[in-house]
Amino acid sequence: MKNCIACPFNDGLTEESCQAQNYGCLPSKEDMIHVFDKTGTSLSCHENSKPCRGLSSVRNVDINKILDYSDWYRIGVK
Repeated sequence: MKNCIACPFNDGLTEESCQAQNYGCLPSKEDMIHVFDKTGTSLSCHENSKPCRGLSSVRNVDINKILDYSDWYRIGVK
């Protein structure tokens, strides 16, 4: 499964992901892993239609346990 070009798991690998991280548009991959380990949920990608592929590559993500960015971020990352 290939990550999206701006995926946090591509940070440092693509210009788009570096730009998204610099703008603060998306959480870091470390934050995504932390919240997943804490809650069992994945940040949803592409208008809440699927879990993050990058996170799915490092954790076993249940496709039924995704949250949109506002709900996911409200949980907190630290």
